[in-house]
Amino acid sequence: PAYLVYDGFEKELKATEVFERVSSRADHDSDLCVALKNFLKSCMIQRRSTDDRTYVNPQTFMTTPPKEAKSWGLRKIQTVLKGEHQPAATVVLPDPPVTGTLAEILRRLSDRREVPPPVSPTTTDIETTGTLGMSPTELRMTLMMCGLQDGDEDLLPKWLSATAEKGQTDNTKNQVIIAALGNTIYDDAEITVHAALLQMIRKRKWLSDDPVASFRTAAKGLSPFAMLVSDDDAAVINDTMEALDHATTTTAAEYKAVTKVTATVPVDSFEFLLLLKTFANLLFALFGSSCPLYTNVRHLIKAIHTYKRSAIRALTMQTKASILWILLLQTRHFAAGHQTVLAEFQNMLRKIVAKESPIVHAEVPAMLLSDPPATSTKRKEPSPDSDTTPGLVTPDRGPPKRVKIELHPLIKSKIVDNIGRANRTASLTQICKFCDTDVRQLCRETNRCVLYMVGMCKKKGCTRKHAKASDAEAAHIVMLLDKAVQNPIEIPTEG
Repeated sequence: PAYLVYDGFEKELKATEVFERVSSRADHDSDLCVALKNFLKSCMIQRRSTDDRTYVNPQTFMTTPPKEAKSWGLRKIQTVLKGEHQPAATVVLPDPPVTGTLAEILRRLSDRREVPPPVSPTTTDIETTGTLGMSPTELRMTLMMCGLQDGDEDLLPKWLSATAEKGQTDNTKNQVIIAALGNTIYDDAEITVHAALLQMIRKRKWLSDDPVASFRTAAKGLSPFAMLVSDDDAAVINDTMEALDHATTTTAAEYKAVTKVTATVPVDSFEFLLLLKTFANLLFALFGSSCPLYTNVRHLIKAIHTYKRSAIRALTMQTKASILWILLLQTRHFAAGHQTVLAEFQNMLRKIVAKESPIVHAEVPAMLLSDPPATSTKRKEPSPDSDTTPGLVTPDRGPPKRVKIELHPLIKSKIVDNIGRANRTASLTQICKFCDTDVRQLCRETNRCVLYMVGMCKKKGCTRKHAKASDAEAAHIVMLLDKAVQNPIEIPTEG
């Protein structure tokens, strides 16, 4: 800082005196002060063996100054140059005297009128195309969806600016989006990525073209019903769309048949809750934690989490279908650029918080109230006492089976019985963050399901390896999560 040497303009200062001034500052150990003290030490390099003055190693003295020192020096130089070198005043030359014949005077005036006006350099492509390749209207709606105000364009999610760069292929944009979808808040609700979902996000087509919500378009655009895609269905969609992209001739009907996702309601109530978490993960990954719709969905999930397990299992098909349908209406309202919360969503949330049942909406399509059609085509052998004709396909019936977890006794007593009972809403990510660690530190094997090891994997068809934790692994996990084991009720679950 310049005030440390303010009297240097009147007299020559000694390096030792300036060194003492810098050393007396509270931030004497900052990078800027360390660089300054190294410079002052260089001014006191010893010349004789009997000289006991401090000195600095020449290698340390010749190191590159820190970023803060460079920025400070640049600002000071610009300030000095601005004061020393004032821009030259514009000299306006007077018009030459009007001389000559009348024809010459008219010719000179005509030449002046034919000179084209200067082009203003302020007109750029941004004024016509907007920021990130969006029109001003779409940019305002995107800011609203992310919970931001006008002027907060720099705070938009990074994937928007990364996919807006010119010259990128769709494959490069897809990789950026896939990386963004990995940033989730609920560990047990992984987003199933497929080509149709990536295409919707890449084109930012959050709202379907239909003016009103219907059963036919319920799974189009940004919708909770679009999360009902299994890993097998996603593989079929990806393979078929890749084949269509390389085909010589395709029709709109073929693309429509591939990307169509039928809206259904999960039979199992815990699968229904997992669907809500997956949709919340999608909103969090795309629009951030300030997204108004994400906040509302989080309130909905937290309200259902307060139910007892028996009450969650007892949720009727009418209640689950009504909740998803009201959430779809609120999502369409949100994607259309409206910040208000619909009356039916407020009434639904109030009833869930008050644990009132059932929840009914008059416009729920009748197709959502029926059981989803069985899609299994696996050939099954009939039991000896069954009347099923051999050779016929027997569809799967009943709710999907939950994951059967085999826990290590140490993990069961310390984590499941302790943390799980005291704080049922805390996810594994929140627990690890509370303990200043990361989920990946719990197990080094990337193909192992860490959620299964701690008793939190509820996803049917999980692709990771389910194996009971060994004694060493259990001791390692409990050691890393010891802070949460000791204070389970203090684990924050917000965000």
